[in-house]
Amino acid sequence: MSVRYFSLYYEINIICILVLLYVGSKIGVFFQRSVEKRIFYLALISSVVMFVVDCFWITVNNGGTAISVSAAFVSKSIHNILTCWCSYLVFLWFEFYQKTAFSKTRKAIIYSSVFIWIIVFASVTNVFTGYIFLYDEAGTYHRGELFALQHIFASIYIGVGAVRAYFNYKNEDNYYIRADLLSFAYFPIIIFAADVVQLFVHGQPIVCVGITLSTIILYLDKAGRMVTTDPLTDISNRKQLMKDMNYKIRNIENGYELYALMMDLNAFKKINDNYGHVEGDHALIRMAGALKYTFSNEKRRPTISRYGGDEFIVLIESRTREHVDELCFKLHEKINAINETDNKPYNLSVSIGVSKFDSKNDTSATWMKRADDDLYEKKKIYHSKH
Repeated sequence: MSVRYFSLYYEINIICILVLLYVGSKIGVFFQRSVEKRIFYLALISSVVMFVVDCFWITVNNGGTAISVSAAFVSKSIHNILTCWCSYLVFLWFEFYQKTAFSKTRKAIIYSSVFIWIIVFASVTNVFTGYIFLYDEAGTYHRGELFALQHIFASIYIGVGAVRAYFNYKNEDNYYIRADLLSFAYFPIIIFAADVVQLFVHGQPIVCVGITLSTIILYLDKAGRMVTTDPLTDISNRKQLMKDMNYKIRNIENGYELYALMMDLNAFKKINDNYGHVEGDHALIRMAGALKYTFSNEKRRPTISRYGGDEFIVLIESRTREHVDELCFKLHEKINAINETDNKPYNLSVSIGVSKFDSKNDTSATWMKRADDDLYEKKKIYHSKH
């Protein structure tokens, strides 16, 4: 092999390593639970080590000496084990992120690692059997009869994780959870395709590129949603609200009416003044949780957004005003339940202004103005009683 080939191989791997480390560090910020971060970063570091080992193997593979053949044999064995190990970590990452029953069962986690131990055993005994790969007397590398085993096991881990994420996506009603599940379902596609191609194309860093591209796509998907998500409450921000509003106004389905629910936390200033802004933030987060609980399971996806400060807006399509009123009642009930369970020194409550979009006479501005006017009247009623 030429110097140019080696240079290009190293360059591709180095670029992939640098991109993977940078993008991976950015993705890690999106995970709130420490166990998810640990698994993700372990998968990231393991992938980088796999790329480095692959470069080392390419370097010594064609040395021809006894030392270079031994080094190539060991590095190739480590690479095969790492291929299965990284796929297993991705599978675990999917499960823990989704908080599945599997992720809470220690025995299931241990039993699911069986393919890794098979590959470890096969790699160790491969010195004697040559079933995975072998070197002939001239020091030339050959694939063994069971070479595809590592790729099959890796594909099973990634495939099962993706399929489970997809079925959870189909059965999940909460829009915000669905978006993450769909990302997980699509994430392994490029890796799986690269792994299949690698079976037939020898001597090219295809899996390395596939893993890096998949990580970039995952990052872009996450980052794209972060731009339109309020960082404190994890619901849509004002920018996404206006985008969804314009879309919904143009695409009202026959038989449905479009409603705006403008909400304002009651006595929020007192919460900030008496208990501090940190507690005020907690109040906003709890309010957002109540909104997601109440509205996210609607069949026609509503827009749940933080408009600014302690104001929230929900855009919802409904066949009747009665259904909207039922949802408002359900929201008040959920907030009352939160007050009972959280045992805070204050109680959350909300005033809600409701306005139906009039396609013949309304603009988005006039529609919001009427919702705001109705909210003002509801606030007057609240203050008259408190």
